Amino acid sequence: LRRAASSRENDPDLAVDLGDAARQAGEATEAQQAYERALTLRPAHPRALVGLAHLDLAARDIQAAAGRIEEAAATGREALEVARLQGRLMVFRGDGASSASTLEPLARTHRDAELYVALGALHAQAEADREASRAFAQALQRDRDNPEALLGQSLIDVRRGDLSGARRAIATAEREARERGLSEALAPALAVARGRLEFENGDFDETVEAANEAIAADERFGPAHLLLANVAIERGDDGIEHLRAAVGGVMPPPEALGRLAPRLGRGDEACQLARRYLEEAPGGYDAPDVRRVAARCR
Repeated sequence: LRRAASSRENDPDLAVDLGDAARQAGEATEAQQAYERALTLRPAHPRALVGLAHLDLAARDIQAAAGRIEEAAATGREALEVARLQGRLMVFRGDGASSASTLEPLARTHRDAELYVALGALHAQAEADREASRAFAQALQRDRDNPEALLGQSLIDVRRGDLSGARRAIATAEREARERGLSEALAPALAVARGRLEFENGDFDETVEAANEAIAADERFGPAHLLLANVAIERGDDGIEHLRAAVGGVMPPPEALGRLAPRLGRGDEACQLARRYLEEAPGGYDAPDVRRVAARCR
């Protein structure tokens, strides 16, 4: 592709092909240059915009990704890829219930495993466990042993107290991630999934080790900071520092909002967090406490 692209420098489609290959090979700089060259040759090239959005999400640049996705959607092309990106963006922002209703019709229309994984993740963020489990099951029907669906289901299993089921799901997800070449991409989620099990087993040292492993792979991974907060709270600390890191990170769990808002007492920050939680997880486990915070707000 490099040789072909150098001999056909005015071919935007070939530039995008090179960008896709470079991105899949982990050559982000080369991929970005190829996509940008394609856009120079053909402004609003839908596949180039999709490729750049993937790179933005991988770099955790949520704002840039949102702009690229919006541009790609405006072309009316690559509908499935755009929908997948929209779902991933919603999960990265921690939208929970506020975006689940938007993604659900897209998942039904495309009947795509990746979209059902994102839908399940949004329902899990909203702590709507039954709906999350259904969406993950739909994903697994379309892509057997999808590692992200299995990791999502493992969270639901932990919440239900089915630790053996969660352990099996995580083990299968780890194997599938290796076989699919996704071990690096899923390293933070895999580490957090193991950490949740250790937390439920009462091994807080192992929980902290797993959370730090996830943070080493992605320092802004919200679920890992939530694990550290939960351990801190169990050990008698307020956990506020870790909860703030979880709320400000990527994939911020609404649970972190729900635990942080009541600990801040009165004030604008507590009110903003409470309102955000009630949008993202209106039926969540912490909703009663958060509603009491919101009731004190103007």
